[in-house]
Amino acid sequence: MHRAARRRRDPGEGVPGDGAVVVAGDAPAGRITSARRSARLGCGIGLAWVPNGLSELGSKIEIRDGGRTFAAKVVDPAFYDPEGQRLGA
Repeated sequence: MHRAARRRRDPGEGVPGDGAVVVAGDAPAGRITSARRSARLGCGIGLAWVPNGLSELGSKIEIRDGGRTFAAKVVDPAFYDPEGQRLGA
């Protein structure tokens, strides 16, 4: 079973396109379903389908898109406002 994983990256790195490949070693292991730059967070965020072995929180994943390689990390789905403070404001 695969699960969706959120990813977050460092500022200035660019954003891979939808459908970019998540790799494990040199083998394809998943796909980016959507990725965009977050103006509020100042970095790229996105969703990817990855195998269970790569979907644990804190797992580092590699994404390849058009000759570029991106480093990413699986983060909690509520990484932006985990306490819900903005929702209640």
